[in-house]
Amino acid sequence: MSFFSIIVPVYNVEDWIGRCLDSILADRCTDMELILVDDGSTDRSGGICDRYAASHTNVKVIHKENGGLASARNAGIEAASGEWVAFIDSDDWVDRDCFDRVRELLARLEGEELDIVKFGFRRISGDESREFLPCVPEGAYDRGRVLSELLPVAFGSGRISDSTIHTFILSACAHIYRRDLLTRTGIRFVSEREVGSEDFLFLYSLFIRASGVYVTHSVWYNYEMREGSLTGKYREGLYEQYRCLGSLVLRELEKEGLDAALSDDFRVFYSGLMYICIINECIRRGSRRAQTARVRELLKDRDLKAYVRELSFSDTKSRILAGCMRIGAALPLCMIQWNKTGKIL
Repeated sequence: MSFFSIIVPVYNVEDWIGRCLDSILADRCTDMELILVDDGSTDRSGGICDRYAASHTNVKVIHKENGGLASARNAGIEAASGEWVAFIDSDDWVDRDCFDRVRELLARLEGEELDIVKFGFRRISGDESREFLPCVPEGAYDRGRVLSELLPVAFGSGRISDSTIHTFILSACAHIYRRDLLTRTGIRFVSEREVGSEDFLFLYSLFIRASGVYVTHSVWYNYEMREGSLTGKYREGLYEQYRCLGSLVLRELEKEGLDAALSDDFRVFYSGLMYICIINECIRRGSRRAQTARVRELLKDRDLKAYVRELSFSDTKSRILAGCMRIGAALPLCMIQWNKTGKIL
């Protein structure tokens, strides 16, 4: 059994996959298996994967029909045999010897009951590079502290706008998971086409079941923003997807008996999802009158109306947004968005 199983979903990335795989295979830690899941690529990506497998005994390739990122990651999980599992997107790359450093970290933490290691990432856009660190202190969090300190932060820390959802970094690629956690819980990815944010549901479902989490502010992962990013673009069907995401997250909390303890945090989270849907409608092509009309319809969401009536929020901007939501004031909400660029989760 390898120490690491590294899962790389591959789809039409012939220009970038070499950089990704070379960054992994150059690591001083050789106690790893590299699982490449070719998700029905129509370019040369599948052949490139096969060439790497032919020249590296620790590389295996799964060729499958196209099913999307969640499907590819899930196929990799089923094939994994390592003690720890990591996900790396095929157009991203890792810092030199990052897995060797993770192994050293885990050796130092051998006495801790840990199921997840959380770290930072670097976002690169052209010549600009920015590091994103988890917005919680470094250290080991036992199950009690995961529930009381990490989960509320992951839900947004009482804020609709500028919440900690982004800065907590709920990206599947910014964590390493004990495979036993994935095995005993059976948690797998649900397609983004269904829930809008497959990483959030996957990670939250694991966090509420983890024995312990270690947070480090080390930055090991590199994500390059390329043309075609979803950020700032209208996303068709986002409202229905986020309704589904909210429903599934609540179901996971209920399974673990945490729905009462995290009730207010979940309601803030759901209100934040609906706010993102408002942003989404305000960047959709069409007249401002049409955008306002769609936001007005969105504000009729029965759960949103109930939640914003019951909640208090931790910052002035969120209180203003909630006030507009309570009375169905679509125009002021739209005007806020027309004056800035929205960021979509």
